[in-house]
Amino acid sequence: MTDEMGQAIHVKTRKALALLTVLLRRNSQPVAREEIADLFWSASDRDRASQSLRQALRQVRLLEDACGIPFLEAKHTYLAAHAGPLNWDVPTLFQLLQQGNGASLETARDLWKGPFLEGYDTLDPNFGDWLAVERENIRWQAVERLVELFSGAERSGNSVILEVAARFVVDIDPGHEIAHEALLRYYRETGQMELAQHQLSACEREVNQKSGLAANARKAIETSRQTALLASGQSSARSERSQDLNFLPEGDDVIRLPKIAIASIAVQKKGDAKARALRDEIVNGLSSYQYFDLYQADYEEPGGVAALARLDDGELGSYLLRFRTECELEKVYLQFEDRQSGKILFHDVVDLSDWSTSCEARPLAFHSVNRIHSQVLHRLRNPRNTAPFAKWCQAEAMLWEFSRTADEKALRILNDLERQCPQFSLTYAGKASIEMKQLLYYAVKNASDVPRIEEAVMLAEKAVTLDPWQSINQRLFGWALVLCGATEDAGNAFSEASRLNPMDPSNLMSVAEGLAALGRYQEAVKYAEKALSTFTFPPRIVNEYMANIYFAAGDYERAIQFGERAPLGSLISLATRVSALMCVGRESEARSVLQLYRGKYENLLSSDLFAEINDASWDQRINIFQDPRVRHNYQVGASLVRRSVLGEA
Repeated sequence: MTDEMGQAIHVKTRKALALLTVLLRRNSQPVAREEIADLFWSASDRDRASQSLRQALRQVRLLEDACGIPFLEAKHTYLAAHAGPLNWDVPTLFQLLQQGNGASLETARDLWKGPFLEGYDTLDPNFGDWLAVERENIRWQAVERLVELFSGAERSGNSVILEVAARFVVDIDPGHEIAHEALLRYYRETGQMELAQHQLSACEREVNQKSGLAANARKAIETSRQTALLASGQSSARSERSQDLNFLPEGDDVIRLPKIAIASIAVQKKGDAKARALRDEIVNGLSSYQYFDLYQADYEEPGGVAALARLDDGELGSYLLRFRTECELEKVYLQFEDRQSGKILFHDVVDLSDWSTSCEARPLAFHSVNRIHSQVLHRLRNPRNTAPFAKWCQAEAMLWEFSRTADEKALRILNDLERQCPQFSLTYAGKASIEMKQLLYYAVKNASDVPRIEEAVMLAEKAVTLDPWQSINQRLFGWALVLCGATEDAGNAFSEASRLNPMDPSNLMSVAEGLAALGRYQEAVKYAEKALSTFTFPPRIVNEYMANIYFAAGDYERAIQFGERAPLGSLISLATRVSALMCVGRESEARSVLQLYRGKYENLLSSDLFAEINDASWDQRINIFQDPRVRHNYQVGASLVRRSVLGEA
């Protein structure tokens, strides 16, 4: 980070630097103080977190004074950072990549020192989660631009750009097959066999277990050597390229999943019914996701040693879940292991004396199932993984970001999946989700660009037709039916989704909001509270769901509370909050909230959502509620939001 004179700027504390970085990544958009406090001081109560935040802000103010650049905006409810002449490496990196010439790429490559904010993961668990997402976003955007550059350079014959850009990709992602392929092809065609051999060795280290890439590459290089000996020239090598360097395998409709073997020790002994109930609840929960291939390992005698061999099953992974029951101690020991490395991923001890019925075992099962789910999927969400199911996991994570940029990335992945595996049902469910979010959340430039709900219905219906036992398919089918007014069928779809996967808090929360929209308030609140208690770290969008659920149920005070915690950039959250304030007679407070939004976000929101079109149907399109009374109450607030942002109220 440097000032406008190019002088390095130093921040005294790591948290102050991390805080400033979070604000800069928001590109001048305001961030609620509560959100920042939760990000860096999640283990502290609100007062202590606020005090720590003020101390960190003082360090940032000292930085302002030192460099003479006023960039921090600190208000009572929000914070923002305006970079202005302040230079820092992330935007500089992308400016260099955008220039796309040899010199700028070399400079960008020198600037890339490793992962974004390396070593800062441990500041706070919540910040660690945020940082993991940001790293992937930066890495993804950089690789995407570089692939575009070296692909264009290969077509145009610009060898300088081709080599620098492809090598940069390999620096960032050593397992990137397309970059390895481009470099091997380039070295082969230019007769640089030593560099080709070196590249092959690097390729083998990283991806020799993926799709036979290294074996095909070796064959290609040997062919090139023979061609060189026969002095047949580069044109012959080019003619063989498509045959010898066909690295990527043909598509396959069979979707392979991560494997989990269940090993149970001493669970058949009389008197251990509670241990069996716990095991069955966990296995049922894992099965309900339909994200894992489950296998029953051999049972062993009490006191025996479970000695399953290690198993390398590629990037999807193979795992072992051990249950060991000690009846005399009334304890069950759960151990989850990676069978590829032998590493113990976690070990839990469950006290059987703490509960007496299978219903009481479910919260414990929730905890174990969600922990396993998180462990396995976190690994697969690394974009380096290329298996179809891994690509779905990456797209699914982006869908939960609720941003246009993330959805565009997810859609590219889903389109690739559809071409590769046209019978994979979740592809169509994901695309239906994007269609509906475009309808509700994002700006349109003209009326013809407004997504049609019929498209979302067709996609969701196809997903259910391909796999009616997948809860995600049923849930998104339910939402599509809500938006087109088929309330009875929507209710059936939501009920089926909750039955198919009662362990997934995200599934239950979305089902709860759907049921609230249909007027089934008691069920909605029950599912929502169950889901909220199960989340390890709920996404911020969950607060919007809760606000909508309590608004539909007539609990306006709680709707207001959750609306205050919802994402600041969501006008749907704002509409729910304003509607709830109007319902309890706090109109002046509602207008104050709108004034804050209008004053701070006038340029951002009006240009993004309303300036290009005067969309009189917006406040009706976002009104998901089917009960006439609830729909009318919501319409009052939504209409007020729209008129306020347009400057009419």
